[in-house]
Amino acid sequence: MSIFELIDAGDEDALRDELERDPEAASGRNGDGVSPVLYALYQGRPELVDPILDANPALDVFDAAAVGRTRGLEELLEAEPGLAATRTSDGSTPLHLAARFDQRDAAELLLEHGADTDARDGDGRTPAEVAVGGARELLGAGG
Repeated sequence: MSIFELIDAGDEDALRDELERDPEAASGRNGDGVSPVLYALYQGRPELVDPILDANPALDVFDAAAVGRTRGLEELLEAEPGLAATRTSDGSTPLHLAARFDQRDAAELLLEHGADTDARDGDGRTPAEVAVGGARELLGAGG
């Protein structure tokens, strides 16, 4: 089974075994260009994110924002400031992902680096409209 099939199955033990056997799989992408980290989050399987991160994949700006890895996120943004405005295949910006997955510190960092709070994802929603928890409060969407 591929890492994405294991995520779909929700089989944490098999996922850990696969990543122990092939840690590079944690850095792979599916046909839509989505990383295993984001795929697990999109599938509503946050419990599978840590096993993927344990394999130490290279995180891009979207992954780092979605899981709140602020040190890596800051390094990426300092090296390439325009990353705050980049988009995933579904139109989400890093700020959308930080907001959607309640990564307030990542959202704050993205705002410091000029992330656009008015950017709309593929469904026409702003980061505030997809925000939850502390990120929702930060972006002024109420509680």
